[in-house]
Amino acid sequence: MSSDEEEKLKQEHNLLDEEQYLEQQINELKPKNIFLLKHIALFAIIILILLIILLVKYEKLNHGILRSISLSIIVISLSEITLVIYQTHISSRLESNKKRLYEIRSLKRQSRLEERIIENPEKVSPAWELASEKFNAYNAENFSQVKQIYKFSRWFMFVGFILIGGSVVIALVFPDRLSLALIAGISGVIIEFLSTVVLSFYKTLLAHSMNYIRVLDRTSKVGVALQILDSLSAEEGEPQNYKKEIIEAKIHIAKGMFSDAGLSGNKSDDNNREENDG
Repeated sequence: MSSDEEEKLKQEHNLLDEEQYLEQQINELKPKNIFLLKHIALFAIIILILLIILLVKYEKLNHGILRSISLSIIVISLSEITLVIYQTHISSRLESNKKRLYEIRSLKRQSRLEERIIENPEKVSPAWELASEKFNAYNAENFSQVKQIYKFSRWFMFVGFILIGGSVVIALVFPDRLSLALIAGISGVIIEFLSTVVLSFYKTLLAHSMNYIRVLDRTSKVGVALQILDSLSAEEGEPQNYKKEIIEAKIHIAKGMFSDAGLSGNKSDDNNREENDG
Protein backbone atom coordinates (compact mmCIF):
# COMPACT_ATOMS: atom_id res chain seq x y z
CA MET A 1 0.00 0.00 0.00
CA SER A 2 1.40 3.35 -1.07
CA SER A 3 1.75 6.35 1.19
CA ASP A 4 -1.05 8.18 -0.68
CA GLU A 5 -3.45 5.30 -0.08
CA GLU A 6 -2.49 5.16 3.60
CA GLU A 7 -3.08 8.90 3.92
CA LYS A 8 -6.45 8.58 2.23
CA LEU A 9 -7.51 5.73 4.52
CA LYS A 10 -6.39 7.74 7.53
CA GLN A 11 -8.47 10.74 6.39
CA GLU A 12 -11.51 8.52 5.84
CA HIS A 13 -11.09 7.02 9.31
CA ASN A 14 -10.81 10.49 10.88
CA LEU A 15 -13.91 11.66 9.02
CA LEU A 16 -15.82 8.59 10.21
CA ASP A 17 -14.82 9.22 13.83
CA GLU A 18 -15.80 12.88 13.58
CA GLU A 19 -19.11 11.94 11.96
CA GLN A 20 -19.97 9.58 14.82
CA TYR A 21 -18.98 12.19 17.40
CA LEU A 22 -21.13 14.87 15.74
CA GLU A 23 -24.13 12.55 15.57
CA GLN A 24 -23.78 11.92 19.30
CA GLN A 25 -23.50 15.65 20.03
CA ILE A 26 -26.57 16.44 17.92
CA ASN A 27 -28.61 13.86 19.84
CA GLU A 28 -27.46 15.33 23.16
CA LEU A 29 -28.12 18.94 22.11
CA LYS A 30 -31.83 18.51 21.61
CA PRO A 31 -33.79 21.77 21.96
CA LYS A 32 -34.51 22.44 25.60
CA ASN A 33 -38.00 23.28 26.80
CA ILE A 34 -37.28 26.98 27.26
CA PHE A 35 -39.34 28.35 24.38
CA LEU A 36 -42.48 28.54 26.54
CA LEU A 37 -40.63 30.05 29.52
CA LYS A 38 -39.07 32.71 27.32
CA HIS A 39 -42.43 33.84 25.95
CA ILE A 40 -44.10 33.71 29.35
CA ALA A 41 -41.41 36.07 30.67
CA LEU A 42 -41.92 38.42 27.72
CA PHE A 43 -45.69 38.37 28.25
CA ALA A 44 -45.22 39.14 31.97
CA ILE A 45 -43.04 42.17 31.15
CA ILE A 46 -45.71 43.53 28.81
CA ILE A 47 -48.43 43.00 31.45
CA LEU A 48 -46.40 44.82 34.12
CA ILE A 49 -45.73 47.77 31.81
CA LEU A 50 -49.44 48.00 30.99
CA LEU A 51 -50.22 47.79 34.71
CA ILE A 52 -47.96 50.78 35.41
CA ILE A 53 -49.66 52.77 32.65
CA LEU A 54 -53.12 51.97 34.04
CA LEU A 55 -52.11 52.86 37.61
CA VAL A 56 -50.70 56.17 36.41
CA LYS A 57 -53.86 56.90 34.43
CA TYR A 58 -56.17 56.29 37.40
CA GLU A 59 -53.74 57.91 39.88
CA LYS A 60 -53.41 54.74 41.94
CA LEU A 61 -49.64 54.53 41.69
CA ASN A 62 -47.61 55.19 44.83
CA HIS A 63 -43.92 54.88 45.48
CA GLY A 64 -44.11 51.40 47.08
CA ILE A 65 -46.14 49.84 44.25
CA LEU A 66 -43.95 51.50 41.64
CA ARG A 67 -40.80 50.19 43.27
CA SER A 68 -42.16 46.62 43.49
CA ILE A 69 -43.34 46.57 39.87
CA SER A 70 -40.08 48.09 38.62
CA LEU A 71 -38.05 45.50 40.51
CA SER A 72 -40.23 42.72 39.06
CA ILE A 73 -39.71 44.06 35.54
CA ILE A 74 -35.94 44.16 36.06
CA VAL A 75 -35.82 40.58 37.41
CA ILE A 76 -38.05 39.18 34.66
CA SER A 77 -36.09 41.09 32.01
CA LEU A 78 -32.82 39.61 33.25
CA SER A 79 -34.41 36.15 33.22
CA GLU A 80 -35.64 36.74 29.67
CA ILE A 81 -32.19 37.83 28.51
CA THR A 82 -30.61 34.78 30.19
CA LEU A 83 -33.07 32.42 28.51
CA VAL A 84 -32.51 34.01 25.11
CA ILE A 85 -28.73 33.84 25.45
CA TYR A 86 -28.87 30.19 26.57
CA GLN A 87 -31.22 29.21 23.75
CA THR A 88 -29.07 31.03 21.21
CA HIS A 89 -25.96 29.23 22.48
CA ILE A 90 -27.61 25.80 22.25
CA SER A 91 -29.07 26.54 18.81
CA SER A 92 -25.72 27.83 17.56
CA ARG A 93 -23.88 24.69 18.70
CA LEU A 94 -26.56 22.46 17.22
CA GLU A 95 -26.50 24.30 13.91
CA SER A 96 -22.71 24.23 13.78
CA ASN A 97 -22.63 20.47 14.41
CA LYS A 98 -25.28 19.81 11.75
CA LYS A 99 -23.40 21.96 9.26
CA ARG A 100 -20.12 20.16 9.90
CA LEU A 101 -21.86 16.77 9.68
CA TYR A 102 -23.30 17.72 6.29
CA GLU A 103 -19.86 18.83 5.11
CA ILE A 104 -18.31 15.50 6.15
CA ARG A 105 -20.98 13.48 4.39
CA SER A 106 -20.67 15.66 1.31
CA LEU A 107 -16.90 15.10 1.25
CA LYS A 108 -17.43 11.35 1.50
CA ARG A 109 -19.92 11.42 -1.38
CA GLN A 110 -17.52 13.50 -3.47
CA SER A 111 -14.72 11.03 -2.74
CA ARG A 112 -16.86 8.10 -3.90
CA LEU A 113 -17.85 9.96 -7.07
CA GLU A 114 -14.22 10.76 -7.84
CA GLU A 115 -13.43 7.05 -7.55
CA ARG A 116 -16.28 6.27 -9.96
CA ILE A 117 -14.90 8.81 -12.43
CA ILE A 118 -11.48 7.13 -12.30
CA GLU A 119 -13.00 3.66 -12.70
CA ASN A 120 -15.39 4.70 -15.52
CA PRO A 121 -13.78 7.59 -17.42
CA GLU A 122 -16.08 7.03 -20.41
CA LYS A 123 -19.20 7.69 -18.32
CA VAL A 124 -20.56 11.24 -18.13
CA SER A 125 -23.01 10.87 -15.25
CA PRO A 126 -20.42 10.47 -12.40
CA ALA A 127 -18.75 13.74 -13.39
CA TRP A 128 -22.13 15.45 -13.50
CA GLU A 129 -23.11 14.01 -10.12
CA LEU A 130 -19.83 15.29 -8.67
CA ALA A 131 -20.54 18.78 -10.01
CA SER A 132 -24.08 18.60 -8.58
CA GLU A 133 -22.74 17.51 -5.19
CA LYS A 134 -20.36 20.47 -5.08
CA PHE A 135 -23.22 22.75 -6.09
CA ASN A 136 -25.34 21.32 -3.25
CA ALA A 137 -22.54 22.04 -0.77
CA TYR A 138 -22.30 25.63 -2.01
CA ASN A 139 -26.08 26.00 -1.82
CA ALA A 140 -26.12 24.70 1.77
CA GLU A 141 -23.44 27.22 2.73
CA ASN A 142 -25.48 29.99 1.13
CA PHE A 143 -28.60 29.01 3.07
CA SER A 144 -26.56 28.94 6.28
CA GLN A 145 -25.46 32.54 5.70
CA VAL A 146 -29.05 33.60 4.98
CA LYS A 147 -30.17 32.01 8.24
CA GLN A 148 -27.45 33.86 10.16
CA ILE A 149 -28.68 37.18 8.74
CA TYR A 150 -32.22 36.35 9.86
CA LYS A 151 -31.03 35.56 13.40
CA PHE A 152 -29.04 38.80 13.44
CA SER A 153 -32.16 40.80 12.53
CA ARG A 154 -34.13 39.06 15.27
CA TRP A 155 -31.52 40.12 17.84
CA PHE A 156 -31.75 43.70 16.58
CA MET A 157 -35.54 43.67 16.99
CA PHE A 158 -35.27 42.23 20.50
CA VAL A 159 -32.76 44.88 21.62
CA GLY A 160 -34.89 47.63 20.08
CA PHE A 161 -37.96 46.36 21.92
CA ILE A 162 -36.07 46.30 25.24
CA LEU A 163 -34.88 49.90 24.73
CA ILE A 164 -38.35 51.16 23.84
CA GLY A 165 -39.89 49.35 26.82
CA GLY A 166 -37.14 50.68 29.08
CA SER A 167 -37.76 54.23 27.90
CA VAL A 168 -41.44 53.90 28.86
CA VAL A 169 -40.53 52.60 32.31
CA ILE A 170 -37.95 55.36 32.85
CA ALA A 171 -40.45 58.03 31.81
CA LEU A 172 -43.04 56.71 34.27
CA VAL A 173 -40.73 55.89 37.18
CA PHE A 174 -38.41 58.91 36.88
CA PRO A 175 -40.42 61.82 35.43
CA ASP A 176 -37.49 64.16 36.05
CA ARG A 177 -35.29 62.15 33.65
CA LEU A 178 -37.29 62.49 30.47
CA SER A 179 -34.14 63.21 28.47
CA LEU A 180 -32.78 59.74 29.35
CA ALA A 181 -36.11 58.13 28.43
CA LEU A 182 -36.13 60.06 25.15
CA ILE A 183 -32.61 58.89 24.27
CA ALA A 184 -33.51 55.26 25.04
CA GLY A 185 -36.72 55.49 23.02
CA ILE A 186 -35.03 57.07 19.99
CA SER A 187 -32.25 54.48 20.18
CA GLY A 188 -34.84 51.70 20.21
CA VAL A 189 -36.64 53.14 17.18
CA ILE A 190 -33.34 53.45 15.26
CA ILE A 191 -32.41 49.85 16.08
CA GLU A 192 -35.85 48.65 14.97
CA PHE A 193 -35.34 50.53 11.69
CA LEU A 194 -31.93 48.88 11.24
CA SER A 195 -33.49 45.47 11.86
CA THR A 196 -36.00 46.24 9.10
CA VAL A 197 -33.12 47.05 6.73
CA VAL A 198 -31.41 43.78 7.65
CA LEU A 199 -34.66 41.92 7.00
CA SER A 200 -34.81 43.50 3.54
CA PHE A 201 -31.32 42.09 2.87
CA TYR A 202 -32.58 38.74 4.13
CA LYS A 203 -35.48 38.86 1.67
CA THR A 204 -33.11 39.62 -1.23
CA LEU A 205 -30.74 36.79 -0.32
CA LEU A 206 -33.67 34.43 0.09
CA ALA A 207 -34.80 35.26 -3.44
CA HIS A 208 -31.29 34.44 -4.71
CA SER A 209 -31.42 31.16 -2.82
CA MET A 210 -34.69 30.29 -4.53
CA ASN A 211 -32.97 30.88 -7.86
CA TYR A 212 -30.26 28.45 -6.78
CA ILE A 213 -32.97 25.88 -6.06
CA ARG A 214 -34.34 26.30 -9.58
CA VAL A 215 -30.86 25.76 -10.99
CA LEU A 216 -30.51 22.67 -8.80
CA ASP A 217 -33.77 21.32 -10.20
CA ARG A 218 -32.46 21.80 -13.72
CA THR A 219 -29.15 20.13 -12.96
CA SER A 220 -30.92 17.12 -11.45
CA LYS A 221 -32.95 16.71 -14.64
CA VAL A 222 -29.81 16.95 -16.75
CA GLY A 223 -28.13 14.39 -14.51
CA VAL A 224 -30.98 11.91 -14.98
CA ALA A 225 -30.86 12.50 -18.74
CA LEU A 226 -27.12 11.81 -18.78
CA GLN A 227 -27.62 8.62 -16.81
CA ILE A 228 -30.16 7.51 -19.40
CA LEU A 229 -27.74 8.27 -22.21
CA ASP A 230 -24.97 6.38 -20.39
CA SER A 231 -27.17 3.27 -20.30
CA LEU A 232 -27.89 3.14 -24.04
CA SER A 233 -26.10 -0.15 -24.62
CA ALA A 234 -28.57 -3.03 -24.76
CA GLU A 235 -27.84 -6.52 -23.53
CA GLU A 236 -26.41 -9.15 -25.82
CA GLY A 237 -28.83 -11.63 -27.40
CA GLU A 238 -31.71 -9.17 -27.73
CA PRO A 239 -33.32 -8.64 -31.17
CA GLN A 240 -31.84 -5.81 -33.19
CA ASN A 241 -35.19 -4.05 -33.60
CA TYR A 242 -35.76 -4.24 -29.87
CA LYS A 243 -32.35 -2.71 -29.22
CA LYS A 244 -33.10 0.12 -31.63
CA GLU A 245 -36.50 0.86 -30.06
CA ILE A 246 -35.03 0.90 -26.54
CA ILE A 247 -32.23 3.25 -27.57
CA GLU A 248 -34.63 5.59 -29.39
CA ALA A 249 -36.97 5.64 -26.39
CA LYS A 250 -34.12 6.50 -24.03
CA ILE A 251 -32.90 9.27 -26.35
CA HIS A 252 -36.45 10.66 -26.52
CA ILE A 253 -36.74 10.70 -22.71
CA ALA A 254 -33.32 12.33 -22.37
CA LYS A 255 -34.27 15.02 -24.90
CA GLY A 256 -37.42 15.75 -22.93
CA MET A 257 -35.44 16.16 -19.71
CA PHE A 258 -32.90 18.41 -21.42
CA SER A 259 -35.81 20.49 -22.70
CA ASP A 260 -37.35 20.75 -19.20
CA ALA A 261 -33.95 21.83 -17.88
CA GLY A 262 -33.80 24.69 -20.39
CA LEU A 263 -31.16 23.08 -22.59
CA SER A 264 -33.34 22.31 -25.59
CA GLY A 265 -31.74 24.96 -27.75
CA ASN A 266 -35.18 26.26 -28.72
CA LYS A 267 -35.16 29.96 -27.92
CA SER A 268 -38.91 30.38 -28.32
CA ASP A 269 -39.56 27.64 -25.75
CA ASP A 270 -37.07 29.22 -23.35
CA ASN A 271 -38.67 32.65 -23.78
CA ASN A 272 -42.13 31.23 -23.16
CA ARG A 273 -40.85 29.50 -20.03
CA GLU A 274 -39.34 32.75 -18.72
CA GLU A 275 -42.61 34.59 -19.39
CA ASN A 276 -44.55 31.94 -17.49
CA ASP A 277 -42.11 32.13 -14.57
CA GLY A 278 -42.45 35.90 -14.55
